Amino acid sequence: MKRVLLLLLLLVPAAAGAQVCDVYNIENAGDTPAFSVRNLLLEPQVAAPYTPVRASLEVEFRKSGNVSITFLRRAGEEQVYRGGAEPGRVLSFGIPFSAPPKPGTYRAVFRINHEAEDGCTLAYLTATLRVVKAKPAPEVVLTSPADGAVVVVGREVMIDGVVPPGSNITVKANGTVLGHSLPLLWKPERAGVYTITLNVSLWGSRPGHSIRVLAVNTSGVSWLSLPEPVLRLHAAGTSIVAVTERNVYLVESSGRAVKLANFSTTPESVTHSSMILLAHDSTLYLFNGSHLVWKKRVVVQPERIAVSHSGVVVLGMGKLYLHDTRGMLLKVVELGSKPEMLAAGDELIATASGDSVAAYAYTGRLLWNTSLYERVYDVEVLGSEVLVLLPGRVVSIANGTPEELLSFAWKAEHMSAGRKGIVLSSPSEARMYTRDGRLAGWLRSGMGIGGGVVDAAGRGVVLVAGRLAVLSPPEKQPVEIPLLPIALALGIAAISGAGVLIWKRQRQKRRREMVKLRTARVAKSIKLESTAAVDSTTDRLKREVEGAYHRVRELDPCLPAYFRGVALQVAEAVHSADDISLRHSLSRAAEIAVPLLCDAMEDWKNMEVYSSEPASSECSPPAFRIRGKLTGEEVERRLAEVDREIANALGYLSTAPPASLWRVAMKVAKAAESEKARQGYYEVAAYLLDCVEHMLSEGELSRRLRR
Repeated sequence: MKRVLLLLLLLVPAAAGAQVCDVYNIENAGDTPAFSVRNLLLEPQVAAPYTPVRASLEVEFRKSGNVSITFLRRAGEEQVYRGGAEPGRVLSFGIPFSAPPKPGTYRAVFRINHEAEDGCTLAYLTATLRVVKAKPAPEVVLTSPADGAVVVVGREVMIDGVVPPGSNITVKANGTVLGHSLPLLWKPERAGVYTITLNVSLWGSRPGHSIRVLAVNTSGVSWLSLPEPVLRLHAAGTSIVAVTERNVYLVESSGRAVKLANFSTTPESVTHSSMILLAHDSTLYLFNGSHLVWKKRVVVQPERIAVSHSGVVVLGMGKLYLHDTRGMLLKVVELGSKPEMLAAGDELIATASGDSVAAYAYTGRLLWNTSLYERVYDVEVLGSEVLVLLPGRVVSIANGTPEELLSFAWKAEHMSAGRKGIVLSSPSEARMYTRDGRLAGWLRSGMGIGGGVVDAAGRGVVLVAGRLAVLSPPEKQPVEIPLLPIALALGIAAISGAGVLIWKRQRQKRRREMVKLRTARVAKSIKLESTAAVDSTTDRLKREVEGAYHRVRELDPCLPAYFRGVALQVAEAVHSADDISLRHSLSRAAEIAVPLLCDAMEDWKNMEVYSSEPASSECSPPAFRIRGKLTGEEVERRLAEVDREIANALGYLSTAPPASLWRVAMKVAKAAESEKARQGYYEVAAYLLDCVEHMLSEGELSRRLRR
């Protein structure tokens, strides 16, 4: 008599327009147009009731698509893999379970669902298990290290387990006897995969238990662990957001993991600075670090999401739903086509599909739409630039005009960009480059790489296996992580997901692996203006400020007057300097900052704050003062600190006005990089950051901004 061990049939009416899948039934091995099942093996194939059984599955994909692989248990489904598939990619799994309690013939069942652009393939894979009567064997199990653990070459590992009293014990590693008692200490000598076996002899029976561990060399990799395999990674300031099948963790720079949220299925996720946006079942969750700022329902099921200090963006049903940072829906933008990618920065929103990239303002206005005539793999937004990953190169698009940023001779399919560098990755390789083109980290892995990110500290994080591994910069060759054999990990898709930290490399001469990076054109000589010219520039900037203020002053006496005061202080700062070089540096910085401050004064998000609850009196900024001997590192550190202060105020203040000043400070500081005389730029940027902190802390202003 046959009993079906693991079979689940769901009979539901097909929705209108639902995709119909080609269905296949495969026993042990077989082929479909989308993938080939090399082998489905049960070990053992004949077992006693309640004894351990292992199902090993190996699949090779023939088409690209989205894949889910599920092991159908009697108690419910267990998803062992969910992610992308590429032609030629091989996945291996090892799933343990216990034999049923009654003798008979049973079937173990896997379900593979492969969705591609040209159709859907659904396959049920089965293998037969015979359960026969037998005397109960003594309990024998290795409890330490865990199956699939990563250990370090040259460091002692505790091996322990559970055995019946009076047993004769033999412990082996790859066939070499380690000892005859538990616990014992073992020190792996070489990197690679080790099979640790515990054999017991008792009452004439010889039960045993085996596990497999991966030993890595500390000269290249040191490993940390999360409670479960990671599917996606994001950078959130100096921390990392790790998304697993049902949980979201915030991994701090110290390695401590804090659980942010738990969901029934994997949520959509995205970050910006320390802001973390999650979407699940038409509900958005905005975190600032580990603090939940708000939770709100949206009017559409999110397909893609993005977040910045300027707002929250949801892509769904071919439309962009633009929200403010409080989660209030402001505008819905109809799109001509359905984008495949969405990214957002503080100044614009970018979408990409096929070979085209488009940019939108937060008002919903289309800024530009550019066709690059090559496949777009990934897109990121940094300030007013959109970075686009194309075959063999990354281009930067500002105002619709593409310019090559870097080129490389290998195939990269994913990109993450930050102020400190860029991480590019393929299914087998990841490299991090600094902003000046140096190779900062290089990793290869036969286990598959699922993308990478770069955090605010300049560290790259690459998704490799179910743990976090801290990787030192390579000198000449990449760090190699070996391909794991079939069924190394227990039910975690041959270790699916992990992060590898690639630390920023010290400056050195260019080598063959370095890339070409766009460099800004810098004048070979500096032309100093006369004092009369400086005064003329100051007068022109002041007239521009008064014009902008005149157009918005009726909306609110407080905030427009504050912006006006800040802009006038910057325009007149040149007269507070005695040194002629500093005066001209301040003048050039003012020419950048003042027009941006006028734009911020008339920005629609700030005007919305003006009119929400007008104040009764004017508000004034602090006075401009020359600090002297400011460095770029000091200004960059303050930018990061003030950015965190703005993020901390998201839950109770309208942050659009202070965020506007922060963006101007960041642009002024960035403009200093192309100048020889930078002190004036740093003075203006520092003053603007003072004004942001004043806005957030001064009583009248903070009350004015309070929601």
